[in-house]
Amino acid sequence: MGNESADLDSNIGSMIYAYFKFCQAEKNYLNYLKENSVYEQMDFENLLNMYLPVIQCDRQDINSRFESLDLLETHQIHVDDIIFKDDFNIQEVITASKLDVILYDHNCTIYPTLKSRVVEITDHHQDTTDQFYEKNQKIIKNIATVGSATTLLGEYFIQGNEDILDPIIADSIMKTIIVDSYNFDKKLENIRWNNRDSTVLNYMTSYLQGIFPQQNFDKNEIFSKIEALKFDVKKNSNLGIPKLLTKDYKQFNYQNNTNVGYSVFMISPEAVFETYSTEKLEQEIEIFFKNKNLDLLILLFAYPTKEHFERKFISLSQKNRLDDLNQVKQHLCTSLKVTEVDYSKNFNNYKNYHHSFYDTTHTYTRKIIEPLISKIPFSKL
Repeated sequence: MGNESADLDSNIGSMIYAYFKFCQAEKNYLNYLKENSVYEQMDFENLLNMYLPVIQCDRQDINSRFESLDLLETHQIHVDDIIFKDDFNIQEVITASKLDVILYDHNCTIYPTLKSRVVEITDHHQDTTDQFYEKNQKIIKNIATVGSATTLLGEYFIQGNEDILDPIIADSIMKTIIVDSYNFDKKLENIRWNNRDSTVLNYMTSYLQGIFPQQNFDKNEIFSKIEALKFDVKKNSNLGIPKLLTKDYKQFNYQNNTNVGYSVFMISPEAVFETYSTEKLEQEIEIFFKNKNLDLLILLFAYPTKEHFERKFISLSQKNRLDDLNQVKQHLCTSLKVTEVDYSKNFNNYKNYHHSFYDTTHTYTRKIIEPLISKIPFSKL
């Protein structure tokens, strides 16, 4: 299972991970049969483990993951052949069938009843497993600081499993690393990428060039094409406010029973304000607050400009949670280098119940922002 943002890394990576685990099990089983000379006596099909990737968004929502959809179509992988989280009751089926869970691109499951079923994790986010799982729970963990979780998958193939690597896997890993590293921008070295990412990228590129010597694998062209899809202002704006709010969404529940929603928009606040009226925007936000049982909502607008990659925050609250909203402001302003932005003219009902900020460093990735949001000290008020 990838994480609930269902971005390119999580979607494509979870499928690659399942493929790798199946091939690894197949190789181990064949080696066992060969070493013990019992091939003809064994039931090959029944003894092999099955690994099924589950994409962590609803089936209909994959259409808003433009870059994931494009890569799937490039490799002729049909959406009908993919399992999505709303295709079945994940918690009921896994619990009743006593299935194991492997997490990818996150390390703490969002499904409470599956906590004890987690047996393996591959992730590149902050390791919070010690506080989340039981001390005696046996979990194989590969949690490392790299720009893309697919870098860790790439290392699995490079380190003794080259025979199961194929062009589709190599191309998918290569493109995802280019996106997650922001095309290896030098200013973001050791922030969005490091030498492990570049090593895997170079290996996958060389592998593909060896198979397709006439094809150009220019990472600048690849990056430009995917970024154009991901941050297409018209495509994103036309999704509608409900889809924009849920496209890349996470929810944090705090010990004082405060529920905070966190949505990432791939366009600027200005693009949203130009597309939707204040009345429509506030109406949809109010519905979202109610449906998700939220006290506060933090919107992160992350999008490229000609000069740099910009990030702006708008945090909103219910009228009775103004103190909590101010706590969010204090926490972000003391933890990050941000400047306030005035969007009061774009709100009526939320005019006095929102704060807006601008990232002045242009370097705060979601791997920095999300842990901060998860640790807002509401209880100190």
